[in-house]
Amino acid sequence: MKGNFGERRVAAKLRRLRKRDYIVLNNILIPSGQGSSQIDHIVICSSGVFVIETKHYKGWIHGHQKSENWSQTIFKHHTRFKNPIRQNWTHIFALRKIHPNFQKLKYYPIVVFSGRARLKNVTSELPVLYLWQLVRYIRTENHQNRLSPSQMLWIAETIKSTKFKKKKGSKKP
Repeated sequence: MKGNFGERRVAAKLRRLRKRDYIVLNNILIPSGQGSSQIDHIVICSSGVFVIETKHYKGWIHGHQKSENWSQTIFKHHTRFKNPIRQNWTHIFALRKIHPNFQKLKYYPIVVFSGRARLKNVTSELPVLYLWQLVRYIRTENHQNRLSPSQMLWIAETIKSTKFKKKKGSKKP
């Protein structure tokens, strides 16, 4: 439940991006290997494809980009969770397999914390941001025109048409 709330907060923030310059897809489920990959947000713009993993946590967050797990500390209570950077790379690998042309796209993986988390000891070459930083980051990275508006639309439509379809009678994708 808390993840859904965080994803809704991020989706609301992404609505601030101009529709003519950005195509935003939320909560996308695509096939991946034997299962599926649930991508919180995809933003398609002229410079490429932003793939956003949302975490709605509070407390102190500790992690390294190559670690298996990260941790959340609230007073003396420690909780481990999957490394969101690794999680996001699995989403990008799944996107690349949708269509041969998707191999050539420029991807921008982002992890965004939408709750009251404090990033402490987070080591990453890739952006790990607070919600308030997200839109500005996307706008500043969108400066190279690699994709035309028609290509952006084609990418969005291809992703939407590839969305995972549940088989009748199956409980999980």
